[in-house]
Amino acid sequence: MNKLVIFALLISCMFAISDFNQRFVYSHKANANTQQNKVVIENSKLTNNDDVFKKITSEYKKYREPENTSKSAVKTAKVDLNSQQGDLLNVFTEKSKLSLKAVIFNENKYALIEIENISDKSKKVEKFNNGDMLQGFKLSIANNRQVSLNKNQQHINLIMYKTKL
Repeated sequence: MNKLVIFALLISCMFAISDFNQRFVYSHKANANTQQNKVVIENSKLTNNDDVFKKITSEYKKYREPENTSKSAVKTAKVDLNSQQGDLLNVFTEKSKLSLKAVIFNENKYALIEIENISDKSKKVEKFNNGDMLQGFKLSIANNRQVSLNKNQQHINLIMYKTKL
């Protein structure tokens, strides 16, 4: 063979061996060193920024602690019971929260409504037929996703979910 071809093959083999070493042998060593350096840098950042950490935790502290409800807030909620109108996901009465869970159309129409006791947080699901009374409201089934609750001048549509228009 020609000396030039042998020389070109020899140079190509050297480049291939060098490339292999750089990609596989040295990269593993460099990766291990980089990981150790990252850990050292991150630990040093944490220890140097104690004030920043304290500031951030104090800012988020208000979100972790439950809010205290005052008696005036409860009284306001009782006053607003009569002002509930329109399409609502939940209806509040004096002692409970009402949520529509299902409307069933069989031989007769009926609705399944979850009644949550506000004081002890107990929940139960009850069946109501079209025209039944529900905690002072007259229930009428409008369609498969809402019922109407009427009492005096108060008209509420209790809905299962809100639709996007």
